[in-house]
This record gives sequence, C-alpha cells and structure tokens, in this order.
Amino acid sequence: MDQFIKNREKLIDDWEVAVSHIKDEFGIEKAIGYFVGEKFYNLIEEVKRLQRDNENDPEIINGLERLLFRCSQGIMLTFTEHELNNYFRSNPRFGALGHVLTEDGHRLFVEQEVVGHSIDNEIEDALIMGEMKKYLKVHP
Repeated sequence: MDQFIKNREKLIDDWEVAVSHIKDEFGIEKAIGYFVGEKFYNLIEEVKRLQRDNENDPEIINGLERLLFRCSQGIMLTFTEHELNNYFRSNPRFGALGHVLTEDGHRLFVEQEVVGHSIDNEIEDALIMGEMKKYLKVHP
C-alpha cells in the first residue's frame, strides 16, 4: 500500500504540472475539468474502494486520507474558491470524458451505450461530489 500511495503522490505532482499547461493553453474550464472532474474524482473513487477493502487497518486508512488531502491542497492552490464554487454549480460531468465531450457527444455516447448511465451512477457521482466538496471546502 505504501507503494500505491507513493505512486499516487508522484501522479499528483504530474497532474499539477499538466494542469498549469492546460490552464495556460485552454483556460480555467478545461483545467478544472481535468484536475477536479477527472483526476480528483477518479482518485476519490479509487481511495474509497481501498478504504472499504482495508477498513480494519487504520494505518492504510490514514495514508489514503493524507493522499486525498494532498491532492485537494494542490487543487486549492491552483484554483480560487470562486472558481471551484462555480465549477460545482455548473453541474459538471465527471470522469475522463466528462470535460472532453460536448452535451451532444455525451448524449450520443449514452445512447450508444459507450458510457453507462443509470440511477446508480448518478447516486455514486453525487456521493463522490460530496466528498470532493468536503475536501475542497466548497460550500453547498
């Protein structure tokens, strides 16, 4: 598990470098979609699964919590509170395709069953979004 955390810490460093280039090249909307809507979303999803699998090991749980805190700190240094609040108010889609596809493109992917879309997905996204907001100190 230590190696998992070390690898993810290195990935967070890479994401921070990438997001600065995305921000300069494509603007805030794409940068925040990349860092928050894709990378942080996926990290929370992965960490929550690992926490369930290791719920009786406080050392692992603490390490995973530190990892989420580390990533959230990088996000809050990259984006203003106003930018983060606006992002969450925009009702974003999450995951790798969330910030890349247009509304029409997303609808087509759902219709063609390339992307799963169910009430269970919506509930899971809402729960993860709640975690994201908690770590990023975004107000409801």
